Amino acid sequence: MNMADFREPAPPGSGMSTRCDSGPGASTPRRRIATTGRQAAAAFARAWTAGTLADLPWAKASGADPAGQIATLTAALTPAEQDRPATVDVAGLTREGDTATAELAVRWELGARWQYRTRLPLVRTDGRWQPVLTPEVVHPDLSVGAVLRSRLVQPPRAAIT
Repeated sequence: MNMADFREPAPPGSGMSTRCDSGPGASTPRRRIATTGRQAAAAFARAWTAGTLADLPWAKASGADPAGQIATLTAALTPAEQDRPATVDVAGLTREGDTATAELAVRWELGARWQYRTRLPLVRTDGRWQPVLTPEVVHPDLSVGAVLRSRLVQPPRAAIT
């Protein structure tokens, strides 16, 4: 198989495929193009857990350096250099025209399991679906200027008998 002409199977019934040009004869590697909102949401979920958000094609509305923005929003969760959730799953998707919203199930392991659902806005531009970063993508209660922090809360000491 020539790697410069590799086609990945698309989801059953979608009638689409994605193409990855690399290897001999390819000028430069290309990012995978998300042809559906669900593919874009799944790519975001994989990138967030892998720590590769900078590799995603972001919507212009996300502003400069969306990966850096997410790193700033989550930096106070752990002493690790890069905080990222243990799992992110696409739990659902609603679409209206060239916009969509993916519901994400996010789970962090921070000494204890912390899980919640949040929403990822997506926009289709020139046939490509891209995520739009807002603070609420990281956590539904996060607002502009706020960051996530974790703290250890000890239960009340039990009586010694």
